[in-house]
Amino acid sequence: MGTGLRRFLGEAPLTGGLPVMSLPEYWRHPWGSRLEELPAWGVRGFEIANAAPKAMEFPESERRRVVELCRRHGLFMAAASDNHGFGSAACAWNLLRIPGWRELDADGLEAQVLRTLSQGGFGAVTVAARRSLPPSQGDLIWLDPPRALWLMLRTFTWPQALAALLWAWMPLALCGLRRRQSRS
Repeated sequence: MGTGLRRFLGEAPLTGGLPVMSLPEYWRHPWGSRLEELPAWGVRGFEIANAAPKAMEFPESERRRVVELCRRHGLFMAAASDNHGFGSAACAWNLLRIPGWRELDADGLEAQVLRTLSQGGFGAVTVAARRSLPPSQGDLIWLDPPRALWLMLRTFTWPQALAALLWAWMPLALCGLRRRQSRS
C-alpha cells in the first residue's frame, strides 16, 4: 500500500468522509501485516460482507481477523451487495438504530447515519449477511444439495426453515396428488 492511500485516509475526515476498506480489494491486494496499521492511518470501518463475485470466496478466518481488528479499535463494520447485475437480491444488509428516522428528511437521515457510524464505532452497525456455500469440487459435487439444506436449516429461524421446506416440498406433493388423481 502506497503513500497515496495513507494520505487519502488521513485527509478523508477533513471533508467529513468515513473511509471504509473493501473486502474485494483486500482479497486482490492483500494488506498482510499492514492490516494492523490501517486504523492509525484513518480507516473508520471495514466491509465484512460483500456479494461481489470476486469477494465470495473470502476466507472466514480472514473475515474473523478483520472483525477482531474492528473490535479492538472501535471501528464500524459494514456490508455491501456489490451485485452490479450479478443476481437480483441483496445478500447483505447494514442494520443501524436511528431513533426517529421516520420523521427525518433525506438530509437529516444521512447526517444521522454518518453521526451514528462516526460515534458508534464497533457497535454502530449490525451486519446481516446471507451465507453462501462454496461449491464442491470433482466427485463430491453430489453433496452440494444436502450441504445447502443443512446450511439453510442451521442459519434460518425455525419459522423460516419450515416455510422454506414447505415451499420446497409443495411441488412434489402436488405432483403426487395429480398422479393419484390421474389414476382414478
